[in-house]
Amino acid sequence: MLYLRHMAKAIRNATAKVARKAAVKRSAGANLHTRGITPRKITNGPLEWYDVTEQTRYVLNSKLTSYMKLRVAEQRSNNPNANEIARLTSSINEIMHITSNQRSFQSMKAMKSILQKYAGNTTGNIR
Repeated sequence: MLYLRHMAKAIRNATAKVARKAAVKRSAGANLHTRGITPRKITNGPLEWYDVTEQTRYVLNSKLTSYMKLRVAEQRSNNPNANEIARLTSSINEIMHITSNQRSFQSMKAMKSILQKYAGNTTGNIR
């Protein structure tokens, strides 16, 4: 009888753990990909700073990854376009500078302006 109680408890715990993981995934908002970035709504709660910081870092990392992949693809193409490679390199350097600059993450206004610039017009829900 004791064995069955332990098994039932283990099954409940495992089910609850899976449900919590699914809820965390759902609450994380839409994936921020370089095409169609849609950050989740930011609330004025105690975690607002954390939310904005993480969204800003995620958007910058997504853009950086995308630009690097495009640059490598352009460099490997049969007829590489030097202007496109230069533009992508410039964008990569700009994002790397923003990411490494501490001032980019010192104020909400700076982070929200970065989100507005790199996440595009889909950030209308950011206050």
